[in-house]
Amino acid sequence: MRYFHFQDHSLDTRAMVIYRGQKKLELEPKVFELLSYFCQNPDRVISKDELMDNVWSGTLVSDNAISRTIAKVRKALNDDSKNPLYIVTVARKGYRFAASVTPGETLTREALAQETLTQENQAPHSPQDIAGHLPANTDGPREEQAADTVPALAATASAQKNKNALTLAAGLVLVTGLVILNHLKPLNLWGETADAGKTARLKSVNAITRDKGTEWHPNISKDLTRLAHTERSEDGKRNQVVLTDLSSGERRYIKHGKGNISRPVWSPDGRSLAVLWKHQNICKILQVRLDETQDLKKARTLRDCFQSAWPVFQFSPDGRFLYFNDKPRDLLGYQIFRLDIDSGEQVTLNQPITGGEGNYYFDLAPSGDKLVMLNLEYSPRSRIYTLDLAAQQLNRTAELDYRLRSVVWHHDGQTLVHPSPHPATALWHSRVDGDFLGVIASGSQRLKNLRRHPNQKDYLFSAYTTDYDLAISRLNPADENGQEKRLWQPDNSSVRDYLPALSHSGQQLAFVSKRSGSAEIWLQDKKTKTAAPLSRFNNATRIFDLLWSPDDSRLLVLADNLLYLIDVREGNMRELSASDTFNNRAIAALSWRDNERLLFSSQRNNSWQLMSYDIGRDKISVSDYRWQAGRYSPDSNSYYLSDKASGRWYRAQAPESEDITLVAAACGAAITGRTLNLKAQTDSLYCLSNAGEQAGIYRYKNNTFELLQATQKNISYDIQDNTLVYVYLVSQSADIMQTRDN
Repeated sequence: MRYFHFQDHSLDTRAMVIYRGQKKLELEPKVFELLSYFCQNPDRVISKDELMDNVWSGTLVSDNAISRTIAKVRKALNDDSKNPLYIVTVARKGYRFAASVTPGETLTREALAQETLTQENQAPHSPQDIAGHLPANTDGPREEQAADTVPALAATASAQKNKNALTLAAGLVLVTGLVILNHLKPLNLWGETADAGKTARLKSVNAITRDKGTEWHPNISKDLTRLAHTERSEDGKRNQVVLTDLSSGERRYIKHGKGNISRPVWSPDGRSLAVLWKHQNICKILQVRLDETQDLKKARTLRDCFQSAWPVFQFSPDGRFLYFNDKPRDLLGYQIFRLDIDSGEQVTLNQPITGGEGNYYFDLAPSGDKLVMLNLEYSPRSRIYTLDLAAQQLNRTAELDYRLRSVVWHHDGQTLVHPSPHPATALWHSRVDGDFLGVIASGSQRLKNLRRHPNQKDYLFSAYTTDYDLAISRLNPADENGQEKRLWQPDNSSVRDYLPALSHSGQQLAFVSKRSGSAEIWLQDKKTKTAAPLSRFNNATRIFDLLWSPDDSRLLVLADNLLYLIDVREGNMRELSASDTFNNRAIAALSWRDNERLLFSSQRNNSWQLMSYDIGRDKISVSDYRWQAGRYSPDSNSYYLSDKASGRWYRAQAPESEDITLVAAACGAAITGRTLNLKAQTDSLYCLSNAGEQAGIYRYKNNTFELLQATQKNISYDIQDNTLVYVYLVSQSADIMQTRDN
């Protein structure tokens, strides 16, 4: 059934729009889903728990988020919460949709007339119409659509790459249109100046630092006299901030005996810096005066941040405010705040409230009057929002088909500068609607930590290279006869090789490598010295985990919240997460139950929840509420399950079993990054831990927990029988770079 009719409303379930009388309103996805659920369940009380299960299934959501979405539905229906016609609040029980709903396959006459009129009005008839005919944003928040001062375009970078070649006739029409438009006054679609959309000129790039090691987070004072950046201390134990006089080269340091100091940001007057201090479970944004850099006890705490957060922060041009983002809780997305530095008053800005990463990055315009923010839920599609700070007007301007690491306003204050898609070796210039304008700078190294240069024309960033290799070792070097077993060597490259996965037979090694430019899966047979590519992703992809099926015929791939299954023999790959079953659902901590079923963790009611997935039936089942993650061991025919409340591991015959046994393994977090931090082999368990102040791979066997292999924190590894394969850092370098005009 396509339409739901009630009163003078018609909900179109295909187009995600609602007709109210002779008005057509576009709905954001979650508002549409909630209203659609109400229409399917009229005249009965629906609890918030039911809404969580059916509208936000598998997605992190709070009561406040549900209330906000309810408010958006009411606004779309022109309903009054105090005197409701449609959505009635039932105290302490939930909500009731009071309208009488009639399903149908056709629109009402009034709605059909409005749809025809809308299509006629949208058809471009002149060069001006052609230039300004942008599709409306169909899934932005309802408030944005109502206050739509400009069309919001959901643009993707792939649209720039996948356009079909124009025919000659279409080319002539385009040229004619451009000639006409060249004589017309430029359209001011985004409130920008006539020059704001000009294509960027390619700039050269010069190194500001060339020190041994790594330099991150560049920031130059407004008077152009001093550079602040982050580097590793000489003993390699901690991060510290380096302040360099750009004239004399003199250096001073901001460091702490306990913890890491990083992410320096100059105040507008150049008399102090904001820095991030992290130590164990402590996270603070500090303000450090230049005359107090040697004594951090005098530093002022501007904000306590959540322990797992990595906040972005920035001063307003007048130095009165500090803008920053933070995570309210471990599994909640980032939110953006404004702090009055003198009074300490903190304000939550108008922003999209979503699950996933939330508003993970932002930048304040040079004028200080607006923000650009990046929002991400669970799928790797960054959304761009702009916020007018005076009016608190939020506009969603684009949705990209990739994850954008960061973004800053261009010096013109109207367009954007950001890294190219992963692996990000160029700086791109774009409009706020995602329309690509040109390349500002390009090179062979990856880049991050992008900043505007205070000279009002250039940009700063860190350019870096990283080389990880794979190593194979035996847990028991000798066989039962005392003879040392021969090892086979992984086919390492000069770039990053990581995420090793040994087949259960021990005859094949799958791993991820960037030797072809972007992350792809490579396969090496034990009998051969070279690896061959196994995957060819259409877009650059971040990969987090690889797992062989029990029969070694298939390889499970966890990418950026995307799930792929590769038939190793045939070389075919299909995306499991393309199914509606995984719609915007967090995916982490994967393992195989058998050849047709998976175990994984997803976010549910503000915590991780163990679930199972039947590949053939395309069906997800929720396991017992106690468990946040789990792994099945075929050797013992039992499950190892991580308890939500304590984080400890238990052994049980089934997730719903009441008979459970505590596993006394002092592992780290059950989920590290997006991978399950527990591997089971016959009579042993393995996990990453920091027990005894030594990070590494630990083994739990016969009630003994011991260090097996010292590694860097959260390094990837795999174990099959007597073979261990792990990743180690070969080299890493990062320098501070600056663009310059050619």
